Amino acid sequence: MAEPDTKIEQILSRAAFEGNRQMWGKMYVDREGKTIGGWLVDSWTVGGAAKDHWRPQMHWLNRATGKLHIIHLNVGMHGGHVDTGPEDTSIDPQRAEFIQTNTKKWEQEWWQAGVTWDW
Repeated sequence: MAEPDTKIEQILSRAAFEGNRQMWGKMYVDREGKTIGGWLVDSWTVGGAAKDHWRPQMHWLNRATGKLHIIHLNVGMHGGHVDTGPEDTSIDPQRAEFIQTNTKKWEQEWWQAGVTWDW
């Protein structure tokens, strides 16, 4: 999700529902650089036409580049980790827009809440 030596921390979790489209997202920040690192998101549809169906799919939205990357979740008996894969160049454009629109909205709400970087 970030460079191995980058210290990121989850600070926000949100969910969105729009018609049959749903998603959740968790925002991560880089405390050292005091920037939004990105979002771990999952999006899917419930019901609707088969041609418009989105199966659940996790992505990492790199805020610096605005690109959505495929996520590989590795879970085992003794813990797990998340690996960021390549950019998802085959993502449905409507899904990408849904993710981008909601994460930008959540960031704006976060800033409007009066966030400070005094950690």
